[in-house]
Amino acid sequence: MRRLLPVIGILASLAAAPAFANRIEVQNIPEKEVVTTNAQGEKVVTRVPATRVVPGEEVIYTIRYKNAGDKAAENIVVTSAVPEQMTYRDGTAEGAGATVLFSVDDGRTFGPWNTLFVKGPDGKDRQATAEDYTHIRFILTTPVPAETAGAVSYRAVLN
Repeated sequence: MRRLLPVIGILASLAAAPAFANRIEVQNIPEKEVVTTNAQGEKVVTRVPATRVVPGEEVIYTIRYKNAGDKAAENIVVTSAVPEQMTYRDGTAEGAGATVLFSVDDGRTFGPWNTLFVKGPDGKDRQATAEDYTHIRFILTTPVPAETAGAVSYRAVLN
């Protein structure tokens, strides 16, 4: 049975103290990789929109941002909810010049992966794993110059 991935419901938010005056534009792009063979018999990997995925398929969430203003934007924070029916793929969050933090409490608090704990089935705290992450936050560590774009991304698998 195929499931339609709810692309519209994916949350990607952007916070930037002085940056909003600079018109920061954000676009969330869910894609999946498709492997084909070219005329030379070589495997070619391309990305296509993830409009339909089946359980076990991986989706790449790319959040593109652009400073459409005329001044450098500082303190940019990009936060993305991991869709409820998806599981974050451990170690795949990336973005040049970004610090990556995770949340296990629906985005109320964030921290590095190795500082997060959740209650286990026995009621005792245990180290959080990728399956526990509800949100991913990317903190850009350098200003984004005017008219400059960038991207952060992560991968998740449909349950």
